[in-house]
Amino acid sequence: MPRTAALLVLLLAASLAEAAGKPRVPAQHGAIAYQRDSGRYGYAIDRANARDARREALRQCDEPRCEVMLEIKDGCGALARGARRLAAAKGTTRAEAETRARNKCGADCEPVVWACTR
Repeated sequence: MPRTAALLVLLLAASLAEAAGKPRVPAQHGAIAYQRDSGRYGYAIDRANARDARREALRQCDEPRCEVMLEIKDGCGALARGARRLAAAKGTTRAEAETRARNKCGADCEPVVWACTR
């Protein structure tokens, strides 16, 4: 038993040393903006903070009444639209985000825009 405990301590110490040596990757932010009447959209990915992501998405949308529909942090997001509904959702992959948005929106909805950070 003491041998097993010593081995576990060594493995834990090695894992901690390896983790400490790796640089921390900063979070990546994104956003999706959309204007319901025109259907125009904009998106931003890999921004340093949420504020910059929102600003870029609105800039790309380029309509006075665009609104940020979804903020993303280290993942993906999608927006789905149907005849009478609109839904946004997040996921770890594009496919997951689109599926979640479609499911929230309804049977007649299709993805309009998606975005993924690194």
